[in-house]
Amino acid sequence: MALEETIMSDNSFTEGRIGLRTENTKIAVSPAGNTRVTITLQNRGLEKDTFSLSVGGVPSSWISTATPNVTLAPGEEKEITLVVQAPALTETSVGQHPITIRVSSQKFPDQFAQVEMQLTIASLEVQGRIGLLLDSAQFTVAPGSSTTFNLVLVNNGLTPETLRMQVEGIPMGWVSTSSPVTSLDPGEKREIPVTIRPPRAPESRAGRHIFTIRFLGDTSDDKPIEAECTLTIAAFSEFSSELQPPSMDATQNAQVVIKNNGNIRETFTVTWQSHEDELDFEIGKVVDEEWVFNSAKMQETRVREGQTGITVFRAGLRDRPLFGGKVKYPYAVHVRSSSGETQTLNGEVTDQALIPIWVLPVALILCLVMICIVFGFIKMGNSRQAEQAANQTATAVAATATMIASQTQSAQLTAGVPTDTPVPTDTPTFTVTPSETPLPTETETPTPIPTETPLSEATATDAPTGVPTDAPTEAPTVVPPPQLRGEIIFESTRDGVPALYALQTWDFNTRMIPGTENATQVQWSPDGGRIAFAQNGDIFTMSPDGSNLQNLTNSPDSTERHPTWSPDGDQIAFASDQDGNWEIYTIASDGSGTPLNLTNSPSGDTQPD
Repeated sequence: MALEETIMSDNSFTEGRIGLRTENTKIAVSPAGNTRVTITLQNRGLEKDTFSLSVGGVPSSWISTATPNVTLAPGEEKEITLVVQAPALTETSVGQHPITIRVSSQKFPDQFAQVEMQLTIASLEVQGRIGLLLDSAQFTVAPGSSTTFNLVLVNNGLTPETLRMQVEGIPMGWVSTSSPVTSLDPGEKREIPVTIRPPRAPESRAGRHIFTIRFLGDTSDDKPIEAECTLTIAAFSEFSSELQPPSMDATQNAQVVIKNNGNIRETFTVTWQSHEDELDFEIGKVVDEEWVFNSAKMQETRVREGQTGITVFRAGLRDRPLFGGKVKYPYAVHVRSSSGETQTLNGEVTDQALIPIWVLPVALILCLVMICIVFGFIKMGNSRQAEQAANQTATAVAATATMIASQTQSAQLTAGVPTDTPVPTDTPTFTVTPSETPLPTETETPTPIPTETPLSEATATDAPTGVPTDAPTEAPTVVPPPQLRGEIIFESTRDGVPALYALQTWDFNTRMIPGTENATQVQWSPDGGRIAFAQNGDIFTMSPDGSNLQNLTNSPDSTERHPTWSPDGDQIAFASDQDGNWEIYTIASDGSGTPLNLTNSPSGDTQPD
């Protein structure tokens, strides 16, 4: 249970010349905290007297008062406020401390009165036969580091006790202690250090984790002692990426494999880049159990913590040359996480020209051979034989041309037929076979012989004919510059952590908006009074100064993104995968009601506007 101040009333005065009364005999305060205690002092003597206050049992710096000396007339009483200031844990530890408040008469030093109190220093206290004190119930830790706190067990019973510690709500492997089993004699108390160390791994999910510390006795009849605590694990971003295969042919499929090693969901942006944009990239997706590829240079992939995302693509020359051989073309793939980290993967694709380069010298040699044969038959002087030889030569030339065309078409088909590509398991391979295109044939075009044309007599007023005149052009429309709101909100990692920043347009002063760490996709409301953004998988709204933060979706088992305001500002549309695939939802901008699925489609719907 949470620590609260325990009050035990004692409304009776002490006997004697000095009357002393207090309403609080048991005081509880957190480490480095403070509380106030009121005591009532009465002069029961017959003379005016001055009384002095003193404290015993704890250092005097722990308890202070504005009136350490009080003068009272006979029968007069007065309330005195004591401030109890507990030290930090660096100066003391959790536990219980007896306190004695003593009031003495300055006129009669042998006359005094005193009250006994008990001071408990702890952030959480569990009372009972076995008492449990904790110096804190709220803990924050980053994955890979540790936090240590102390707890105190007190045996308030009359028999010895042996207690075993258990922890529920977080993995027991995260928790370590030097005393998992503790034995206590009656009246004995013992301080036990406990360390929590979550690993730097995806299973250390970012956010709050409620866990329970429980102590069990030897017998099943003993009621367990329990304390509920909160562990907040900080978010961290970490991923690895790989290009498979790094070298491929133009018709082969490749894939970018992204492993999210962080403890939050990440949206990764994959972009492709080639030298002077010479390569065309196509991104693949499965539609009706078949791979479909579309030309694109960017793809977003959402990957949960500890899981792997795969993007399938292929690449080839945007404009293939007519003649040439196989050439390797380098390209780069940039993978950027939502936290701003970027990894670059280098690869190369091999592509070739439409016609192999070896076809040209072979065709030239064949033509030269045929020409030599023709001239040889002509020199023999036999016209008939020469004619027959010419016919044979023509036939051979036609056969050679047919062979070259066949080889060219075969080379074109070979360049366009895809090969088997190692793709992810159960991933069909998309194959493209280009149609045959006949080569163009050269034809002789007769060149006309120019004839002399008499020149016409030109006059000073002759104007050239057929000369186009300039047509009137319309003046461009000037678009006025947009009116600024006076403040611009944007995403930045300038302070080392992704967050939202506000830029004042009148003096260009920039500040980070508190509470927007890991926030993205910010949108102004139509009236400019609030902003909406996505953060850690949920949709939030807040005032532009960082106040009035409100979680609209609060869905730890799903992811929401791309918030968009309705024109009247009453609704916010967003994309969510809470039904198993991406859909468009709306919710009231004040957070009332439940999200409404607008699309309800088996296909993925994102980015409402």
